[in-house]
Formats: sequence, structure tokens, C-alpha cells
Amino acid sequence: KNDNFTVLAASASSPNDIKKFAQKNHVTFQFLLDPKNKIAKSFKVYMLPVTFLISKEGVIVKKYIGAQNWTEPAVVNDIKKLLR
Repeated sequence: KNDNFTVLAASASSPNDIKKFAQKNHVTFQFLLDPKNKIAKSFKVYMLPVTFLISKEGVIVKKYIGAQNWTEPAVVNDIKKLLR
């Protein structure tokens, strides 16, 4: 997290499984526990992975379904737009 960008993950997995995943993959962002899929349902998530870019105002400006190449120019451009 910094002043312009925050990464959060929501997971229905157990806290122990999340911890193992984070350690194995050197993940440092925060996870939200969603054991009853309330977050997923409120964002209409029906397949994984799904990623949302959300503005500072809380508006979803982009939704990515499936695995992404985060170095692809179009994706990088989407993120840069939010950071301006």
C-alpha cells in the first residue's frame, strides 16, 4: 500500500491457507477473509480470479476476469490512469 495504490485480496480460504499462500508466493498485500462469499456476491464474482480497479471515489472502473498479464501495455495503462 502507498498513498496512491492499495492491493487487497478477498478469499474464502482459511486463514492458515492464506498465510501459507502468502508466504510461498512472497505476497505482502492484505487479505480480506470472506468465508461466506459475501464480498464475492456483492461484487457479482462467479469465477476466479477476478480483479477490480477501483477509483479513490470507490467506483469500479475496470474488471478483469481470469488470469492477467500485468505487464501488458493495456493493463499497465489502465493502472496508470488511476494513479494520475
